[in-house]
Amino acid sequence: MLNYEQVGTAFQILGIANARAYTELDSSAWTDNDEMLLEFLEDQVDLPNFFIMRDKQKKKACKALADLGLASWRGAVDHKDYKGARRHITETINEVYRVMLGSRAMDIIMDGFKPVFLMIKDFEDLESGPLKDEIALLAKSSALHIRKTLLAEGLYDGRLM
Repeated sequence: MLNYEQVGTAFQILGIANARAYTELDSSAWTDNDEMLLEFLEDQVDLPNFFIMRDKQKKKACKALADLGLASWRGAVDHKDYKGARRHITETINEVYRVMLGSRAMDIIMDGFKPVFLMIKDFEDLESGPLKDEIALLAKSSALHIRKTLLAEGLYDGRLM
């Protein structure tokens, strides 16, 4: 069962990793978003395995996926395929979250946020662009809808707002 913080973190990481502004960026310059997403994956790889741990198999799978994704990312960077490198980051984060949250929860989140992902063509739009208010309103209503759907399916036990 997912809680409010888990879902909120998933919204933030998945939102950046799947936004059109990120997936279509073909620049050799690494941004703060790149750094944050890479740090998320590195944290998954560096996660210690304790002898007694809840969801140990799930965490081991996330660790292996993150390690594989980072290796693919490094290969793409070595070949100067920066758009491909970002694609590897996005795909790996999606796979890690699918394992962490479960397939049904991930499908609900991805379907619910798809219009938001497509609308974010430039990350500056989130702070000061002409679409700032429209994106914020769409993201807020999508998040509420996603939480309600997760709650109705018994996958969420957090608050709605």
